[in-house]
Amino acid sequence: MILIYAATIIVQLLAGHQISSDTDPFLLMGDSVMETFTQTGAPGMTPVDFFPILQHLPSWFPGTYYATVARRLKSVAQQFYDYPLQVRKGSASGSFILHHLQQIENGTCPLNIDQLKGASATVFAAGKTSSTLMVFLLAMVLNQDVQKKAQHELDEFIGKEALPNFSDRDKLPYLNALVQEVCRWNPVSPLGM
Repeated sequence: MILIYAATIIVQLLAGHQISSDTDPFLLMGDSVMETFTQTGAPGMTPVDFFPILQHLPSWFPGTYYATVARRLKSVAQQFYDYPLQVRKGSASGSFILHHLQQIENGTCPLNIDQLKGASATVFAAGKTSSTLMVFLLAMVLNQDVQKKAQHELDEFIGKEALPNFSDRDKLPYLNALVQEVCRWNPVSPLGM
């Protein structure tokens, strides 16, 4: 459930797309990309990264395992790179992609289409990692007094009927520090980089 929640937020901001089921193309593609990453190893740490010549050798040659896997999964990576930009203007209101596509059309965007694809793929990949939310939940289970203090601050300054937004950040120093501490305490990086 946390994985779907994290992906829903990032896809809404990125592409203006509302995920409505666990069979949504964005979720399925994200899962296949993450599976691809687990099969190809950590970026920059495989033999083919150290010896690029290995990518040109046949799959039976020693040391070419990762190059062979990469060739086999290239289409998945390409789809991941292209798919988020396949957005129709009418269905992507207020999204990162739509904003930049409109700027590209007007000639005011600092990015070109390939750079926008790369930025979108990076944001989407980062959004697929829900580990920070899991670390937060672990921290709250282990430190229930901290959870109570944060809830008290929210109730006192925001109220029980509203949700905080970025303009409320200065009013919530304890919660702001809590978020920073979660990121510091057990930092999360995709693929352990």
